[in-house]
Amino acid sequence: MRQLVSVSETFSDSTPRFLFSKVVYQENGDFFIARAAERSFPPAFDLESLQGKRIPLETQHLPLPPDLTDSIRAPDPLPEDTFVKTINFLSYDPDKPGAEPLGEILIQKLRVYEDLRRHPHPNICEYQGYVVDESGRVSGLCLKKYQCNLSVAIWKKMDIDFDVLMKDYKNAVDHLHNLGWIHNDISGGNLMIDANLRGVLVDFGACTREGAPIHIGTPLWAKADIWHIAEKENDYYGLQHAELFIRDGGQGPNWQLD
Repeated sequence: MRQLVSVSETFSDSTPRFLFSKVVYQENGDFFIARAAERSFPPAFDLESLQGKRIPLETQHLPLPPDLTDSIRAPDPLPEDTFVKTINFLSYDPDKPGAEPLGEILIQKLRVYEDLRRHPHPNICEYQGYVVDESGRVSGLCLKKYQCNLSVAIWKKMDIDFDVLMKDYKNAVDHLHNLGWIHNDISGGNLMIDANLRGVLVDFGACTREGAPIHIGTPLWAKADIWHIAEKENDYYGLQHAELFIRDGGQGPNWQLD
């Protein structure tokens, strides 16, 4: 029996017209990607009837690079208050088998998390090591779970000192910048709140060295004329949006910043 892993919907560039759903499922230990003509939210397709193409983990998961051999392995079994961040299988294109392995992004994240492990900060998410697949290749990163993100806290009108949260987020960003990293994806979904109602910065998928080219971020939270280069202003702009998001009770982000 197949197990649904993840789904997404694709729309026309020119109009908000639904085109198809991308579906990743697992069967007999393998992962497959398929297209469905039906919508995904809620799933209207028949998972068992989809004709998927196998995602070759042997080419997508990568071995630990020589410069990361001192990295720590995640504990086994994994702690209950953690989860494993894996590659985004929905990004796999079966029509481009020679494209850069999705595992490259995972290795880049590993570099960031290992540097942060050596230089920890209370307002940056806790990383507990990397996970390997049956062949010993890096298949995921073990990270601590947090209570909720900033967007959820605002929409639920939680009783939180948002001034304290913003100070925490700014402290996290300053620490990151002092290490030479730029987050590049400050948004309501990546600003978490821990059990003590303190702010924690998470998700370093777009994080890279200052001055490096970037290609990802959260739409409307990133300034169009700067987000193609990793600059401190990218993160400051995201923090400004977070402050406005709090002020407006989660109605944005539709704001104009100078």
